[in-house]
Amino acid sequence: MRRVKRLPGWRYVRKQKALRADFQAKDFSAAVRAIQKIARIAEKMGHHPDLHLTRYRRLRVVLTTHSAGAVTPRDFI
Repeated sequence: MRRVKRLPGWRYVRKQKALRADFQAKDFSAAVRAIQKIARIAEKMGHHPDLHLTRYRRLRVVLTTHSAGAVTPRDFI
């Protein structure tokens, strides 16, 4: 996955066939706002990532095209 190397903080997870990034927000509210922003964009695109909020401010975003069972160009948009 050469394209993912150009995306700082993102990596390809072969086992999941997905792109993944981990972020740490300032606090819980900031993490929730990030999720809400991602959700608005995902709804407009009709392409939804998996979002995991843990330890009150750690957010993991996992992108894959579920219908294809793999990463597609849509995941890079």
